[in-house]
Amino acid sequence: MIIIRNELRKMKNKRRKKLSAQYLLKINRIFEKNKWNIEYSEDKNMSQFNRFCQRVLDIGENNKRDLFLELSERYLWLTQDNYLEMLIDVLKKLVDDVEEETKIFVMPLIAPGDRGKAKSSMFLTYLFNDVKIRYDDKLGKYKFEAIYDIEIVQDKMQKDNAILILVDDFIGTGNTAEKCLQSINLSEGILKRTRVLALVAQEEGVKCIQKFGIKVFSGIIRKRGISDYYDFEGAKERIILMEEIEQKMGIKKEYRFGYGRAEALVTMCRTPNNTFPVFWEEKENMKLAPFPRR
Repeated sequence: MIIIRNELRKMKNKRRKKLSAQYLLKINRIFEKNKWNIEYSEDKNMSQFNRFCQRVLDIGENNKRDLFLELSERYLWLTQDNYLEMLIDVLKKLVDDVEEETKIFVMPLIAPGDRGKAKSSMFLTYLFNDVKIRYDDKLGKYKFEAIYDIEIVQDKMQKDNAILILVDDFIGTGNTAEKCLQSINLSEGILKRTRVLALVAQEEGVKCIQKFGIKVFSGIIRKRGISDYYDFEGAKERIILMEEIEQKMGIKKEYRFGYGRAEALVTMCRTPNNTFPVFWEEKENMKLAPFPRR
């Protein structure tokens, strides 16, 4: 009987755990501000809005919930539907200092250990074949050719004035770009004719790549979500709250505050691990994430 009573008590507590109207209204406003669709689904796992509400509920204390919502207001969510138009915009900026008729080689920005895997940089490279690029008034004057084999990069780039563009949808810490550049082992002359293109990039990642003397072109450059956004005291207070959230979730050390402590607030076609884990990690005590990586 005691066991049954305890189970009934647990069930009652679960039923009582509901978000207040105040928090539901706050979440609704964030969705409206960020132009995110509020879709209806009987399955709460399938509704972005429901998953968002569940994460706020699971966080618990109001001051931590408020931090999560505060960061959510500045959260950038892009889908593959946005990719082509963003790519065209960034590419037009990149070719401003490239002579017309120049041969431009395009290569996915992939670390050596990820070669052979399905990566978003491969999809972005494929988009260079799109008719909107080939027949654009400005971009149509350039000859783009994709390279997927790093063994032939050096030979291809021997062509006078050829440009190499390494592309990815998102740059976090810049570690992937650094590993890619080291594996290709480009000569100094070719490095000067190499560019990196990203749809979205963290400011720290851009700085990491620029130390190679390479120009980085990105549609959107983002700062760290907490450390670069508040004054010292404001950041310190929020860092402590985030540490407590991540401790409750049992986040692994390497992913705390996002991989490389990037403090990103970004979801592309997939959420990068540089984003705060509270937005993507799913644990036994916090099962539904708004932007899961799974």
